[in-house]
Amino acid sequence: MSPRAPPRPSRTPPRNTPSPRPSRSPPPRPSRTPPRRRAPESPLRYERGRGYGTQPPRIVRESSGSIQYPVLTRTNYEEWALLMTVNLQAQGLWHAVEPYEDEEVEYRDDRLALAAILRAVPPEMLRSLSIKRTSQSAWEAIKTVRVGTRRVREANEQLLRREFGDARFKDGENVDDFSMRLNGIANNIRTLGGDLPEVDVVNKLLNVVPEHLSQIAISIETLLDARDLSIEEVTGRLRAAEKRKPKPKEIVDSGGRLLLTEEQWQA
Repeated sequence: MSPRAPPRPSRTPPRNTPSPRPSRSPPPRPSRTPPRRRAPESPLRYERGRGYGTQPPRIVRESSGSIQYPVLTRTNYEEWALLMTVNLQAQGLWHAVEPYEDEEVEYRDDRLALAAILRAVPPEMLRSLSIKRTSQSAWEAIKTVRVGTRRVREANEQLLRREFGDARFKDGENVDDFSMRLNGIANNIRTLGGDLPEVDVVNKLLNVVPEHLSQIAISIETLLDARDLSIEEVTGRLRAAEKRKPKPKEIVDSGGRLLLTEEQWQA
């Protein structure tokens, strides 16, 4: 079989390919939306007493709308001081009233603490307290007016400590009432600046319980560490035992008649 001949070249001239026409569409309009800006870098962190450092500045939020300030009277200083302490702690301002040693208090924090104190005092004390240089000096001035000078406070503290040492259960007084009375004396001693640990209050309560609760008190003292107990916890344990106290049996004679004591007859 003979080999195939190669194809002959075409004699037809190539067609002219038309060049692409330019586009008549309008050029794109520039966007009117401003370009997004990058978020600014975080500022230097501020550290109290050292200028700008590693800790962020403390932000005090005004929440006076939700906090109720008690009004100081001539007889409620102890309760007023406790509530004001908690309110200032909740706002992050208590450090301005009682700063640590060598602690620098910012001017804004000091003014906010003083403003909170002024909201809770009677009108006749506003003028004298508003000119105090610091909130700490205003707090001490209120304490001096309502409690007295250092010598007066020490004398009152001694009287309260004597009352605390002589405290006993009254006739018909239950554990809850005595615990509240004892804890109130202890809080008054602390308000005057005295140091009275809670373990001393717990031991006092366990040492003066009535006869029908003496076994429970001995069990608490021998099995538990009084330093780890609160006055509320000990009161709850004694209350549970007090509720289980058996009622005295009625005395009857051989004929089944009820015998009453002289006090019962008179009642």
